Amino acid sequence: VQNEKLTNISLSNLIILIEATMAERFIYTPSVGFAIFGGVFLSSIFKFDLTGSYSSLKKNNKLVMAMVFILSLYSYKTISRNAAWKNNFTLYSTDIAYLNNSARANYSLGSELLTRTAFIKNEIQKKDTLKRAVTYLKKAIEIHSKYHSAYINLSNGLNNLGLYDESIMYLTKMVNYDTSFADGFYQMGITYNQKGDKENSIKFLKQCIKVRGKYLRAYQALGAILVNVKQFDEAAGYYNNALRLFPDNAEIMNSIKELHIEKGVEYGKNSNFTEAISEFETALKINPDDYSIYSNLGIAYAQRKDYKKAIQNFEKSLEYAECASRATGVRAAFILGVIAQESELGKNIGQCNLPEDPPEYKWQQVMHSRDHQPYIAVTSELGLNP
Repeated sequence: VQNEKLTNISLSNLIILIEATMAERFIYTPSVGFAIFGGVFLSSIFKFDLTGSYSSLKKNNKLVMAMVFILSLYSYKTISRNAAWKNNFTLYSTDIAYLNNSARANYSLGSELLTRTAFIKNEIQKKDTLKRAVTYLKKAIEIHSKYHSAYINLSNGLNNLGLYDESIMYLTKMVNYDTSFADGFYQMGITYNQKGDKENSIKFLKQCIKVRGKYLRAYQALGAILVNVKQFDEAAGYYNNALRLFPDNAEIMNSIKELHIEKGVEYGKNSNFTEAISEFETALKINPDDYSIYSNLGIAYAQRKDYKKAIQNFEKSLEYAECASRATGVRAAFILGVIAQESELGKNIGQCNLPEDPPEYKWQQVMHSRDHQPYIAVTSELGLNP
């Protein structure tokens, strides 16, 4: 027994935090001692000499029958347990019956339910699953009040239910306890933005960056929100800081490109086509293969009555569309039509289904209802979260 304690202590979370629920796989090594003890115990009961030969074992019918009986019980339990290991959901939902007071078990099941909601098509079933996920995550926090990951996933679940104030209440509790919890400040920023409170969203994303300087997602989210509220210069400052921390990062470079496109569109709305063209050309230097920029340039030059350059840029846009057509088999005219219809010739690129967007900008709202099921089918087939 003492040996079993020693072999199991490394898995007890007392010395090393392994962050896992206790499971049968953790007692494989300790069970060696139990097996030896069991063998000795059976041998003493059935008067078997452990130094004897295999042939003498076969003659001891009672011992053999006892061993077969015990092995049959363990074999049955092993085989019946296999069904629980079909996937994470079956494992966690089976084990919660025995681990109801485990913070980790409640967190695991709640998080798995939360993940599964992305692939549920029926809205009523999705909402019910979200509520179940929230229940288990709340239980995890009730057991372990400083469970960082549980607070983040609980917030995501509450946000998906539209319960932003409750989400903020839990997050506030966590960041007040741990003022160095950068993920908590980031989640606060995202939650406030989903609620439609840009001011507080910006405040907490800035706090996140203050706590942890190298936080790529915070820079991206903060920059996108600043662009959304037309604070282009401040957004550019944060993007440039991010680029110094993450040199040549493709996502940041793309965000900077989108910033210049958005600035160009804003200049265009105010009939300042010279500045609009300058912004579009800066964006083009970042990604010369983005044919939506050529479309925007064509519009800006046409508005300035420089029809020669307008035609050149429209032709360039068409050239890239034809290249895409050859690669995909989709007609160039159709591609340009989609760009015009879906992105207003590039004005709305990057403006749909952003993680930090409020509910009214999510795909369920901006996409026509007839397209919901095909969209879910495509993302599900690709293994993507809608």
